[in-house]
Amino acid sequence: MKFRVGLSIIALALSAWIGGGAAQPQTPTPAPVTGMTFANGFNLPTALAFDVNGKLFVTEFGDGKIDKITPTASVSLFASGFGGPDALAFASNGNLFVSDTKSGTILKITTGGARSTFATGLTTMIGLAFDGMGNLYASDSRTNSIFKTTSTGNRTTFATGLSKPMGLAFDSSGNLYVANFGNGKIIKITTSGAKSTFASGLSD
Repeated sequence: MKFRVGLSIIALALSAWIGGGAAQPQTPTPAPVTGMTFANGFNLPTALAFDVNGKLFVTEFGDGKIDKITPTASVSLFASGFGGPDALAFASNGNLFVSDTKSGTILKITTGGARSTFATGLTTMIGLAFDGMGNLYASDSRTNSIFKTTSTGNRTTFATGLSKPMGLAFDSSGNLYVANFGNGKIIKITTSGAKSTFASGLSD
C-alpha cells in the first residue's frame, strides 16, 4: 500500500513538472443565467423606460399604445392612439416623451396625462435620450443623423454620417453613445461633437 501511494505521489509530481512546475488552477465554469417573465401579452414592444417611482413604461408598436407596469407586474394602459410609438424618454420633471415614427413627431405626455406635440418634421426616430441640461436627442435612422431639441423646441442637427443610429445613452460626463445598427458599432460623441468608435464587431 505504501509503495502504491509513493508511486501516486511521484506521478503527480511528474505531471506538475511537465505542466510547467505547478498544477494549473482550473477556470470555474460560470453558472448559467436564467431569466423569468416579468410581463407578457404585448404587441411588438419596442422601448422601455422607468419613471422616478419605479414604474416601467413600454411601447406597443403594433397597437399604437403605451402601457404602465408596476413593480408587482400589474399592467395598465397609459396612453393610446399613436401611429407607431418607437422610443421613450423621461425628462427630469417626470414628463414622458415618445417618438411616433409613422407621424414623424415627438409627443410630450405630462404626469397628469396631458398630451402635446413637442417636435415635428422628423422621420424614423428609433432612440431618445436627455442630456443633463434637459435637451432631448433623437436618432434618425433614415437620415443617419442625431437631432438635438432644447426644452423650448429649438431643433438643431447634432451629428451626421452615422449608420442607422438607434439606441442612445449619456454617461455622467455628458458624452453621448450611439448604437449604430448599420455597421455593428457603438459611437461615442463628446459634448463638442467629436466622434470616435467606442466598440465594434457587434451584430444585430
